[in-house]
Amino acid sequence: MTSLILLAISQTGAASAAPPPLLGLRIGAEEAQVRAKLDKLGSSAKEEKEGREAEDEGEMVVWTLKSGPYQTAVVRFKKDRLTSLTAFVRPKASVPFSTIGSSKSAAVYRDHTAIWNVDAKPHPYRLVAKGPNGQANVVYMLSLER
Repeated sequence: MTSLILLAISQTGAASAAPPPLLGLRIGAEEAQVRAKLDKLGSSAKEEKEGREAEDEGEMVVWTLKSGPYQTAVVRFKKDRLTSLTAFVRPKASVPFSTIGSSKSAAVYRDHTAIWNVDAKPHPYRLVAKGPNGQANVVYMLSLER
C-alpha cells in the first residue's frame, strides 16, 4: 500500500525537487527587495495603471536587463508583494526547459510548454516556460494565492 501512495505522489511531481525561483526572486517577496535585486540587473520603467485595473492587477514595472539570457523582466506587485514575474529571453539566446526545472517535477512537460506547480510556503506559485523545441522564449511565475 505504501508503494502505491509513493508512486502516485511521484507521478504528480509533488515528491520531486521544486525548480529554482526565476531570476532569484520568489513570489510573495517584498517590493523593496525585488526592486533592489532587479536594479542590480538592469534599469526599470514603471507602467501606470489607473482605477479598477490597478486595484485588480496591481502595479506593473518593466526592467531591461543588462546581461544574461533574459532581456526583459516584467513584474507585478499587489499590496507591496511580488505576485508575478515574466522574463523574456533575448533573441538568439537559449534557455532549455531542462535548465529551468526537472521534467520529473513538472505538471506538464511538452515540446512547447513546461509547467511546474510549486508548493512554496507560504506563497505557492506556478512556473511556466514556453517556446519551440523545449527552448523557452518566455518564462513566467504566477502566484497561486487568491
